[in-house]
Amino acid sequence: MRGNGRGRREVWGVVTLLTVLVLAGCGVAVNEDLVATVTPYPVRSPVSASPMAGSAEVAAELTIAAEAALAIGDLEEADRLLARSLDIYPSQARAYIARARLALARAGQVAGVYDAALEDLNRALAIDPTSLPAQLGRSAAYSTRATFAGDPEDWQRALTALDAVTDQEVPEVAIARASALIGGGDLAAARDGLETVPELEDPKDRVAFANAWALLALRMGDWEDARTRALEALAVDPQNLEAALSLIEAEIGVDNASAALVAADELLVRLPDEGRALYWRGRALMALDRPAEARQSLDRVSMVLDESPVYQARISEAMSNL
Repeated sequence: MRGNGRGRREVWGVVTLLTVLVLAGCGVAVNEDLVATVTPYPVRSPVSASPMAGSAEVAAELTIAAEAALAIGDLEEADRLLARSLDIYPSQARAYIARARLALARAGQVAGVYDAALEDLNRALAIDPTSLPAQLGRSAAYSTRATFAGDPEDWQRALTALDAVTDQEVPEVAIARASALIGGGDLAAARDGLETVPELEDPKDRVAFANAWALLALRMGDWEDARTRALEALAVDPQNLEAALSLIEAEIGVDNASAALVAADELLVRLPDEGRALYWRGRALMALDRPAEARQSLDRVSMVLDESPVYQARISEAMSNL
């Protein structure tokens, strides 16, 4: 739903930050190289804490519970737990990273999520300047904004953010870079990058790797390979949202709209307000020549993703073909 910014589409440029963010009470500053040119959102208020004995441990447990809620799509519970956690003990990089992920999970639905996410990631880096999840998170924030808001420059901002990551050798960086290159349309460079990724042992890395290949295959129109890659990711993580969405799109691509509709409906049982699933459900219904149901699904997408110019344009195009 729209917030107070109904009707406004704010596109932020890259602003060079010359101010080093200082964590009040902890004496930890963000590495200036990490904040310069990468994000236009400084932390607007300092993070300070006067923790009681044992409060850090309690807060950490609440943050872990919030991450679990976020993983299954329970955004309200994640929001509630993170608010409690940060109220008890504000100096938690992990909690700010989780809150940034929560904000981005509402992309296309709530105004202001991108600056909120980037600000929280800056807060995390103020606490832990070498935090890999926070560094990667800033790239993800730009990629998410490009996906939903449609500023093509955000793909380059996502790549610039990755250049600031302290450890360039971890596979997550190569996978994230490939995903940003795919979004920006440089499919050859994305393929080259993915082909250099060594064999992965961590299940999360394997899922991200398969998802990146699925996305590349979708953009290249190789529906069968996209389907195979999405199924590989789902075999490791059956609840993975990106893999489920890729599978739905791939099934439509291979002219198996019935399977796409089943997959979309299964996903929507778990995540009833997932706008992209609603969109692909509408597209599957169009392929099945069920225009009335397709229009109903697309109408709902228009309400759910009312803060996404990209999806509003896609909905309009689809509606014109009904």
